[in-house]
Amino acid sequence: MTRNSPAEPFSRSEASGPQGSPALLQTTGLSKAFGGVHAVAGVDFRLRRGELRCLIGPNGAGKSTFFKMLSGQLRPTAGTIIFDGHDITGEPQHRIARLGMGIKNQVPSVWDGLSVYEHFWIAARRRVGARAAGTAADRLLGELGLEAIAGREVGALAHGERQWVEIGMVVAQQPNLILLDEPTAGMAPMRWSALLICCAWSTSMPASLLSSTICSSSK
Repeated sequence: MTRNSPAEPFSRSEASGPQGSPALLQTTGLSKAFGGVHAVAGVDFRLRRGELRCLIGPNGAGKSTFFKMLSGQLRPTAGTIIFDGHDITGEPQHRIARLGMGIKNQVPSVWDGLSVYEHFWIAARRRVGARAAGTAADRLLGELGLEAIAGREVGALAHGERQWVEIGMVVAQQPNLILLDEPTAGMAPMRWSALLICCAWSTSMPASLLSSTICSSSK
């Protein structure tokens, strides 16, 4: 992934979205090198609130590396990341998550011994508390069409179903920005439309979304 526009200094007045709203996310000169291999080189990127964006590229293009730098899983070699007015460059993943960024990684991060419902309950509890978490989990199961597998252990699910579990966990926390990395991998084509509906519902929160595989449009 390489630079797509000249570097511009970040400020709230310049990074504006529709009707002058500030950009939710901006990178300037963002780079990551692994030894002599430059996986991401000088990327300038801006995402406004309410936008739905897609990163498209072949394997090895640097999409997942870009996502991991945004979410704090990898420290950039150079450049800056501004998220919701905060400089999060090189910050740890848990702090970035608390600021309102959620990510579904390319390989689902789930607990094999817990049920689908329990995953959603745990994710919702952080946002609404233990008393309301059950209601939030039930509602999300219905919205994602996963009621039939609510009681099944995630370790027994197919890869595409595991993808949905992690997507649901991210949505349950209602972040300001959702990153989905290869969300349709292993997912039945008939479920792709459901993912698009989920994305559209998410941006109504006000969340924005980045995806490395699905096509999307600005809102």
